[in-house]
Amino acid sequence: MTPRQPTRRSLVLTWTTPDPDGLARRLVARGFTLEGHRLLLPSVRIGLLDATGPERFLEPRLEAEDGGGTPPPVHPNGVVDLMAIGWATVDLERALVQAASTEPSEVVPDDELLGGRAVRVGGAVPATFVLEPFTEGRLAATLARVGEGPAVLYLGGDVRRWDAAPRPGPLGPAVLVPGGSAHGPHLVLVAHVGPPGTIRP
Repeated sequence: MTPRQPTRRSLVLTWTTPDPDGLARRLVARGFTLEGHRLLLPSVRIGLLDATGPERFLEPRLEAEDGGGTPPPVHPNGVVDLMAIGWATVDLERALVQAASTEPSEVVPDDELLGGRAVRVGGAVPATFVLEPFTEGRLAATLARVGEGPAVLYLGGDVRRWDAAPRPGPLGPAVLVPGGSAHGPHLVLVAHVGPPGTIRP
């Protein structure tokens, strides 16, 4: 009798877009692994959902799935895994008050790529950051176009493989994965050394 594989819980996100085929081609061209319209990383599955209007991430959730599956191939540009999710807000203090009833918070370095102040909420991995713009940059563009909510995925990896100068961020030096719109969703690659599921600023 074949032993039953353990059940694990993976993070699931939905990326709404008016052109899922075009978004899938763009991600594949950047070295990401897709299964149909699902972007695969070791700790997260991101479904590309056909929807009119600006692209955006919907609220993430944990979902049970059978363990023992084949892990995604190694990313050619050094992406390891999802390190954190960034939520955009127009009022950082209000957002933290709403989260404070259940989760502690910690001020972390600003995200200079997106132009936002950042606070980490809770201690889970992947991490959760709340971001408020301090410049008229990408984060401000996100809020103006799609409003508050998940706006950025921080991916751990080797920033030296990307043709961009790293800028300081909440998890350390980072570069923006090119090809996206100014209002996001944003993919940020953070300098990272270690196994998936760990965070090292």
